[in-house]
Amino acid sequence: MPGRNRRRPRAQHDVLDVRILTLIAKGETDGSIARGLGVPLAKVKRSLQEWLIRLDAQNRTEAVVRAIAAGILNLHGEDDEVRIVDPRPPEQR
Repeated sequence: MPGRNRRRPRAQHDVLDVRILTLIAKGETDGSIARGLGVPLAKVKRSLQEWLIRLDAQNRTEAVVRAIAAGILNLHGEDDEVRIVDPRPPEQR
């Protein structure tokens, strides 16, 4: 929103945040993600908002598409397995 200061999200991807994005990619709702991971619903919503900002996405679907394009997520396999990809260059891992 114009005139509204948004907190700049962390540059590195927290493991829990990537797990949340993975479950979003699998089509889970915010509530089911929170219950499944044992975290507050507010954490899931905050994580999604940070992903939208980081990936310059307008919605959760676009965030997943952009995360795949950026190499953050890699969807493959018949069972919709999601592999988390470390986006840092090999020399920085």
